[in-house]
Amino acid sequence: MIKTVYIGSDNHGYKFKKHLIRDLKQDGLVLVDLGVYKIEEQASLEVLGREVGEKVSQDPESIGILIQEKGLDMCIIADKMADVHSTVCLRAKEIEYDTQNCNTVCLNQSCMDYPDSLLAVRKLIHYRNEHKQVPDSTKPSES
Repeated sequence: MIKTVYIGSDNHGYKFKKHLIRDLKQDGLVLVDLGVYKIEEQASLEVLGREVGEKVSQDPESIGILIQEKGLDMCIIADKMADVHSTVCLRAKEIEYDTQNCNTVCLNQSCMDYPDSLLAVRKLIHYRNEHKQVPDSTKPSES
């Protein structure tokens, strides 16, 4: 059962992230904000991607959300962690096809509006709760 959501964004996704945190908390989830903490703050995409990926890797009862204005940098970095399987969601409909093995979703804020992003995240959580996945340890751990 998904209980915790680790979330990080670049400075362009800051407001988007704050809305997701508010709405997902109302769903009874624990949200752990890993940055950026101010809209003026410059994010290290590598650090954010790694931090979210590490947290999800250590907590099988969690998912990760990465929000980036454009590009896939954080998603690629998070996906390198053991037991982390990321999907990039550019449209809410795509999440239906990608949720089977994924525990981290990368939202591209320039491609999706907020209601569609919230719907995509809720679909991922619902699917993971209904179809409990056993982590796949085929990727080496990066220490």
